[in-house]
Amino acid sequence: MDLKERLNLTDVVEKTGLSASTAHRIIRGLERRDYLSRNEDTKRYSLGARIAYLGSLAENRSDDGLREKAYEYLVKIRDQINESASLYVQDGASRICIDRVESEQLLRRVITVGERLPLPNGATGKVLMSGMEDRELMELLGEDYETVKPDVDKVRERGYWVSNGEREVGLSAIAAPVYNAKGKMIAAISISGPTARIIDEELAEKVQSVLECAGDISRQMGYFK
Repeated sequence: MDLKERLNLTDVVEKTGLSASTAHRIIRGLERRDYLSRNEDTKRYSLGARIAYLGSLAENRSDDGLREKAYEYLVKIRDQINESASLYVQDGASRICIDRVESEQLLRRVITVGERLPLPNGATGKVLMSGMEDRELMELLGEDYETVKPDVDKVRERGYWVSNGEREVGLSAIAAPVYNAKGKMIAAISISGPTARIIDEELAEKVQSVLECAGDISRQMGYFK
């Protein structure tokens, strides 16, 4: 079974020669331990998140498939909170949106996949910077380092960041980090929208939802804390 193969119970029985009952029992055991993952729609199994972790011990390829693995969780949190959800990675002094799921709200800030934004401004930028060494950050930001450092330290302490008009007045976002199987921060996810909708009486619940979403994606990348 390779990383892209999807098998149902009949396929497993044919490939292994096991009885259906034995194959089913083994499959369920592997699924409970995250070695297999079951698609509820197709009823087919694929290699699970823990396989990614084991594979990373042999070679450093734990970032493969990030966008594909994150997509369903971006859709899930978008539907849960009804705000746009994004996935960003760092590129030098910039952050790049590598995937985005727009909300159905009429009032929203549209960002295109591939858009490049300054790293220091915005929630995902602060989160991505928190995963960098201070010396690297200092070299990258130069004179802006001292201004940004207090916020970066807060992200490291809290594990998330809430922005309030940092990049554009009237817009806010909540962001959290995504890790690979080696425990390295590889991306940041966020929900964003008008400040009045993001920073309200339900802010704490929204923060928790973003953290859980980031944790789900991290586990798909093989990260087990």
